[in-house]
Amino acid sequence: MARVTINAPEEVRDELQKLRDQFRIKTDYETIERLMKEYREFQEFRKRTEEEKANQRAKAESEMLVLGEARKKTYMALKKELGLGLDVSVLDFLLAHYENSPSIDKKTFDLFRHIN
Repeated sequence: MARVTINAPEEVRDELQKLRDQFRIKTDYETIERLMKEYREFQEFRKRTEEEKANQRAKAESEMLVLGEARKKTYMALKKELGLGLDVSVLDFLLAHYENSPSIDKKTFDLFRHIN
């Protein structure tokens, strides 16, 4: 491998010297190699981190139900009133009622027409 001299401002050379001392490396060449290696590793870490965050967001979106603050308060009040321990229990109760009820009252039907 051919070696080439690199011209750099004095400030860069001083910083390179500090890094050489910090890394306990003997040459500028090895210091630059180390910096390039660490940069590549950081880029790989950043990519993995972004992928993990994207996976977490996708999982959250697949599992979460967004109610909004006002509906959540009403939901939690219903949970407490029914004496249910888990948040999902309220939804299970409402779904069971919907699936097993042969009819709905006019007020509920009117609400359904206006929320769509």
